[in-house]
Amino acid sequence: MKHISLQIEKMSCGHCIPDVVEALKAIDGVISAEGNENTDIVTVEFDETMLDISKMEMAVKETGHLII
Repeated sequence: MKHISLQIEKMSCGHCIPDVVEALKAIDGVISAEGNENTDIVTVEFDETMLDISKMEMAVKETGHLII
């Protein structure tokens, strides 16, 4: 398992964090995802043998946000 902290652009509203977190949790291989609205950071625990950052980037982009 691997942990990564992702800085998310434009994550300023109250429903943004749950949208991004749920999108990440829906990816096969993601074990957990937690967001912090004060820092715009989402911490993800995932199985690096099943996925890489590009899948996470696509999921975040579909919510209208970007990983910076």
